[in-house]
Amino acid sequence: MVDKKTSAKPVEESLDIKSKKSVFKRFKKLFLMLAFLLTIIISVAASVSTTLFLIKGSSTTQTKELESQEKIATLEARITQQDAILQQVAGNTAELKTYLRHSSANSLKNIMLNQEKNIQSFLVVLKASMRDLSVIVGRADDWQRDYDNQLNIAIQQSQKREQLLVLLKTGEPTK
Repeated sequence: MVDKKTSAKPVEESLDIKSKKSVFKRFKKLFLMLAFLLTIIISVAASVSTTLFLIKGSSTTQTKELESQEKIATLEARITQQDAILQQVAGNTAELKTYLRHSSANSLKNIMLNQEKNIQSFLVVLKASMRDLSVIVGRADDWQRDYDNQLNIAIQQSQKREQLLVLLKTGEPTK
């Protein structure tokens, strides 16, 4: 004998399973449609996001290329300006060297050196002339010795001034 309680359970369970299967059968088409629609939505979203990502990446690459081209153009313009300035300075250098050679300071130094040499030449000639004059004139030995010492001192001072002028002109001491 079979118990009614135990035999009723499998029948109820089988009814539950059957009712669930019938619900699945009813909504099976709906679930398939929703799954298909969800798959399409996910694939479209993935495609759109990938496309946007790639477009963004290419636009940033294009932007970077444009920026680098602008920087290169700016640098080339600067280099051209610097070359023009350098050529102008190089042209002015020769002119400035000419001015420096003929400047008043250098010219004045050269004039003063020539004057010292002329003074020394004059003093040497004067000394020789006084010696000749003392031979011609009698009793002139005393004044010739006095003036000869003074002429020697003047010649030595002129030679010192010449050395200082040479030092001033070249910046190097003479030997």
